[in-house]
Amino acid sequence: MLWPTDPEGGPGAVRVEVRGRSNGRGSVLIYGAMDRPAVAAGAVAAVASRFIVNGTLRRFGAAGLAESVDSLAFLAELARRGVRAAVFEGEAGA
Repeated sequence: MLWPTDPEGGPGAVRVEVRGRSNGRGSVLIYGAMDRPAVAAGAVAAVASRFIVNGTLRRFGAAGLAESVDSLAFLAELARRGVRAAVFEGEAGA
């Protein structure tokens, strides 16, 4: 039997792994984040709103968040609010 879910969803995580070649060598780049979904979603919405109000968007109109903001600045602002992301870099097979 499955456990009942938490109304907020409880802790959640995302992992994105990209594999390819860089400078002729196999390369792996992994991004990950973990937080309570409601907290992370609220922080992303708040930071995105601040970027809009401050006029720091890179692109206006219909676009995804990744196309509209400076990713490092956005992640830094999320970290300041307690939402952390991690990046792991290495060579494939290493």
